[in-house]
Amino acid sequence: MRANLRLVPLFGLVALMACASPVRAEQGVRLGAVRLADSKDRDILQLGPCKSSPNQRVRELRLVVREHPAEIDRLRVTFRNGDSQKLHVKAHFSAGDTSRWMDLDGDRRCIQKIKIVGDTDSPGWRPGKQARIAFFGR
Repeated sequence: MRANLRLVPLFGLVALMACASPVRAEQGVRLGAVRLADSKDRDILQLGPCKSSPNQRVRELRLVVREHPAEIDRLRVTFRNGDSQKLHVKAHFSAGDTSRWMDLDGDRRCIQKIKIVGDTDSPGWRPGKQARIAFFGR
């Protein structure tokens, strides 16, 4: 009986590790993050050369809102070849929310920069509150 009780934590750890792997694969590669002010704000995430960490060729883009709620209006993705694509998000996100995967035009391409337009979604004007927006690609 005692031998079986010692194995229970081991099985729990193995089950936890098995569940953790697909979540990371689903998340994609982290491209970077920006902060949005409380009033309407524009920020730009500049990415390094392609194939450098963290910039990789991607076909889809996702954002994760952290620390404070945010209202995201639109994104403009500029690729290394000079092409750009506008993504209309127009959504409210709570802290911890994740957007859907948004398709980018064409094949997998390297991103030069991502321009975001939105603001931290808080009642009244609170200049100290800033939502952090992290970008992921796959």
